[in-house]
Amino acid sequence: MTPKHLVVCALLFAASCSFNREPLPLPPSFQALASATEDAPLRSAFLGLTTELNQSEDAFSLEMPPGVRVTGVETGSPAEAAGVAVGDILLHFDGKAADDPQRLETLLEQITSQQSVVLRLQRGTEVVETDASLVMQDTRRVRHVYHVDR
Repeated sequence: MTPKHLVVCALLFAASCSFNREPLPLPPSFQALASATEDAPLRSAFLGLTTELNQSEDAFSLEMPPGVRVTGVETGSPAEAAGVAVGDILLHFDGKAADDPQRLETLLEQITSQQSVVLRLQRGTEVVETDASLVMQDTRRVRHVYHVDR
């Protein structure tokens, strides 16, 4: 080894010894992460639909058709008054794409006052639009944020 290499090694050794690094503390418990929750909004808009992902009818197709399939309409709900039926495909909720049931729930939670929205639905081969008068509903509940699988 040449003297030049020895000097470089000595400098690297000295530099590595001069840093004093404290490790970051670990979270108090991973058990706390497994049960993390947050409060949902106190009131949110209510439409009265249950939906699921709109799957392709062809089992070999990888294409995801747009919208969410309506699997249930509550009696006396704004959706029933607007004429929404089981089997319809909700394409747009007030001008916003509704391609996921969770997205629809989030859109409803963001509404803070009673209002009317436009629903674009596919019924068979036809696409129709209807107005739905949303009502506000008390939604004081704890919403599950995530789950840690052990």
